[in-house]
Amino acid sequence: MLEILRCSDLFDLATGRVLHCQIIRQHTHSFDDNDDQLSDGDIISFNIHHSAFDGGSAATFLRDLSVAYESDAELETDDHALQYIDYATHERQLDMSASADFWRVQLDGYDLERGLALPVDQHRLSNNERSGRAWVGQFSFDDSLSRSFLSFASSHNVTPFQLGLAAFYTYLFKLTGGQQDLCIGSINANRYRVELRNMIGMFVATLPYRVQLDPNGSFEQLVEQVRDRCLSILEHSHYPLQHIIGNHHAPAFLETMFDFITIESNVEQVNLGGAMLQSVALEQSDSIAKFDMMVTFVHSQSTGISCSLVCSQDLFDDTTVQLMTERFSCLLHHLFNSALFTNEKQPLHQLSLILPHEQLLIDAMKNNDSQRPSSTDQTISQLFCEKASNYSQKVAVDLDEQSLTYSELLFYARHLAVVLIDTHGVKEGDIVCQCVERSLSMVIGIVAIEMV
Repeated sequence: MLEILRCSDLFDLATGRVLHCQIIRQHTHSFDDNDDQLSDGDIISFNIHHSAFDGGSAATFLRDLSVAYESDAELETDDHALQYIDYATHERQLDMSASADFWRVQLDGYDLERGLALPVDQHRLSNNERSGRAWVGQFSFDDSLSRSFLSFASSHNVTPFQLGLAAFYTYLFKLTGGQQDLCIGSINANRYRVELRNMIGMFVATLPYRVQLDPNGSFEQLVEQVRDRCLSILEHSHYPLQHIIGNHHAPAFLETMFDFITIESNVEQVNLGGAMLQSVALEQSDSIAKFDMMVTFVHSQSTGISCSLVCSQDLFDDTTVQLMTERFSCLLHHLFNSALFTNEKQPLHQLSLILPHEQLLIDAMKNNDSQRPSSTDQTISQLFCEKASNYSQKVAVDLDEQSLTYSELLFYARHLAVVLIDTHGVKEGDIVCQCVERSLSMVIGIVAIEMV
């Protein structure tokens, strides 16, 4: 099946060939067998070009396929019924001035070039240098977590998409060290009118979802905020992304994506003349990273809820991705554990991404520290100077392809400490904050502040 998908001539838009169907047989048929009949385990592969089909079209397509199979005839068409071409024409004629104003207000004051402060392991590459290779982390909800998640959505009158998005915002708030103005990209179904719900076509739109959360607010308040934001976006989801971003060809919000996919039961199973066809998952040996981070929830009636994080290898190591996945899973359990449902009232800044075994280690270290007698009166800076003297030429800091020896780190830290004291008047006991990406400069700053 993967070989079929990689075929370069699968579609031909110039001639309108946007659908490819192929039967993949699990066993070789003998000459006596009817080649038109399917056997148990055979697969029907439908490949449809994204210009004419989206995920919301699958249920309508399979329903029509079942009807056509039962009747053994072409489907009856109503010349007066709305078609996809009617929608496309209507969209071009729409007055979008109100939508333009809406999106201008939504992104007012936001720097589209400023990305999220994610815990990357390597420096960001320019778009033309991205490899597309991905690390994938994934986990499945157990029955208890699934029930709690869906119960929370129902009781708060929000969709699973809106609840998942609120949880992802909470995760990003903690993961970025408290970044409050968050803007990410998301896939919108864009079927904003009843007439479009059962129409086959390409409606989905990629849109920016911005939220300015209050660290002192609760998760419940954030859920309400996200719900209101999603409902307001729904009315203006047809506005083209290229008009939203204007002259910004690669806005940073498109590097962090969110999606929540609900697989309907009538898509998982199709009845063709009494024969039940079930959908099969396409297991790919490699994943492609189209973005820095893509978080996807999948909700299926048969398998429950699962979540995956697809992250670019250009920015993240595999161990980092697996750790981020564990932290997200831990946060979801903390938010939706039915035994701890009071967490919805807890301020966001009090939520934690610390894993259970890490908390046990922290507690153990606290207990040990309280029982251990003081063995030295030396400060951190004094201890560092001692180590720098003993191991002056050894590597003290290593990041990507850059490094500093102990003597180099000591030289730069002392120089910065003098600047802090003489130029900025910093004295012992003052609180000094630094806002800098993870780098050699960050380490120099930490050591220099300790030396003041």
